[in-house]
Amino acid sequence: GGRHGSPYQVPYSVSKGAVWSFIQALGDAWPRQGVFVNGVEPGRALTDMVVPRFDEEHLRDPGNPIGRYSDAAEVAEVIEFLCSERNTYTTGSVWSVKGGKG
Repeated sequence: GGRHGSPYQVPYSVSKGAVWSFIQALGDAWPRQGVFVNGVEPGRALTDMVVPRFDEEHLRDPGNPIGRYSDAAEVAEVIEFLCSERNTYTTGSVWSVKGGKG
């Protein structure tokens, strides 16, 4: 993920950290003009791309506190909120939609 680096994926970890910093910097740039910049860090969702890659045991244990994989629509709801007029006070944040997994 973006919050914790991995010694086995240093370039990936560095790029994720850079994206988080980029979001925070842009989030501070224009909020008084009504421009809010946020990011979403999704966990694994059960999609046609994911299901064939895992065996039954892996599909039963997503490794998060909620104990299930997300539906892509659950992630989309967070994105929809962040892009809507209902979001009047959130900027420069990365929202974790990972079933409670850090």
